[in-house]
Amino acid sequence: MCLSAVSWTRGTKLPVAELTDIAHRHDALVLVDAVQAPGQMPVDVREWGADAVAAAGHKWLLGLWGAGFLYVRSDLAERLEPTAIGYRSVTDSGATPFEYEAGARRFEIGTTNPAAHVALQEAIGVFEDIGLSTVSSRIERLTDHLKADVPEDRLLGPRSYESGLVPIAVDDAEATVERLADRSIVVRALPGEEAIRVSVHAFNTADEIDRLVETLDF
Repeated sequence: MCLSAVSWTRGTKLPVAELTDIAHRHDALVLVDAVQAPGQMPVDVREWGADAVAAAGHKWLLGLWGAGFLYVRSDLAERLEPTAIGYRSVTDSGATPFEYEAGARRFEIGTTNPAAHVALQEAIGVFEDIGLSTVSSRIERLTDHLKADVPEDRLLGPRSYESGLVPIAVDDAEATVERLADRSIVVRALPGEEAIRVSVHAFNTADEIDRLVETLDF
């Protein structure tokens, strides 16, 4: 079973541990897409109990494209066979027959961009210096500030805080994205519906939130 820790369209925080427990009772493996979690909320793979967790570093951690994370439960990793094999996934790229690397390294394939990994390491260091609780608290305050001005029939996500992702129904999503961009406000249109998604992070300000609401003009 594959599920998201946080819905990218609605900003809803899913009960990963409970869903994982249900899946395991039916002998299903669980892969968690946690791309929207690191950098805005704590991530504890052991608490979730999932078999594998994947995430990227370019979103809420503010790293570069091309670096991320893959957690695979250690006892499971030895039983899984990668669908692709590269010189980094085997112990000796010239040996025949080949032998997989131990643990999650068997899922590495080939050359990666070291700059993205260095940037991610530095980004994690910044978050550690600031404190994730400080970042999370600010995201919650700013998100609540935004939701307070969004009418009930326009807010498509949870009214109470779950994440910094705020989906809002609009009359013309693409036109709204362009109108906001003209005021240096970056949001995205949600596919298949007349709605935009606002991503509120700790670097945003209350003034920026007010300018967004003013431009939306509910």
